[in-house]
Amino acid sequence: MTETRLVSNEPRIVLFASAAQIGMVTDRLAGVAAIVITEDAGALDEDLRNAIRHAGTPVLMASATAERADGFDGLHLTATASDVKTARKVLAAGGMLGAGAARTRHAAMQLGEAMPDYVLIGRIATADPTDDDIPAEAELISWWSEIFELPCVAVAASVEQARELAEAGADFIGINRAVWTSGKPAETLAAIADALAAIPARLAGEIWA
Repeated sequence: MTETRLVSNEPRIVLFASAAQIGMVTDRLAGVAAIVITEDAGALDEDLRNAIRHAGTPVLMASATAERADGFDGLHLTATASDVKTARKVLAAGGMLGAGAARTRHAAMQLGEAMPDYVLIGRIATADPTDDDIPAEAELISWWSEIFELPCVAVAASVEQARELAEAGADFIGINRAVWTSGKPAETLAAIADALAAIPARLAGEIWA
C-alpha cells in the first residue's frame, strides 16, 4: 500500500459504490471523485482497483470491524471510537482511515477524538435496496466546520443538498443513492462536481498525508 494524499479542494466527492456500480463510471472519476469507498471489497478485483487509482482516486474498503484492508488504500470504518483507535493500529502502513456515520454532535466529537483522517456525518445506506441514505444536517456541518480542523464528509442525497452542505462548510460530500438511482450516474456525478466547484473549500492544501 502506497501513501496517499488527500487535498481539500477539487475533487470533493466521496463516492460510495458497489463493484458493478464503480465499473459504470470508472472513466469519469478523474478530477471528480476524491475517494471511492466500497462495501463490495471481495468483488472489486485488482484490475478495477487499479483503474480507479489510474484516475488519481484512492479506493477504501468499508467495514464494521477494524482490519488491515490489504489491497486497498485504506479503511472506512462504520463503528465506535474505540474501534477507530484499534483500526489505526492494525491498518496497513500508509493507509487512510475514515470513520462514521455520525448523526449528532456527540457522536461526531467522539469519532473525531479517535483521530481518523476524516469523520463522515450522516449515514450511507446499506446494500439493501429498501434502505436510504440519511443526509447530514447543514446545522451540524456548520457547527463542525467552525470548531474542528479535522475534515468532515457530509452525506448528501441530491445535487441541491450537496451544494447546501458544501456552503455550510463540508470539506467533502459523500454520495451514494443520489448517483445510482438517478438513471444517469455519470451525468449526476458530473452535476454534483460542477455544483461543488463553485464553492470554495474550507481548508486549503493537504489534509491527510
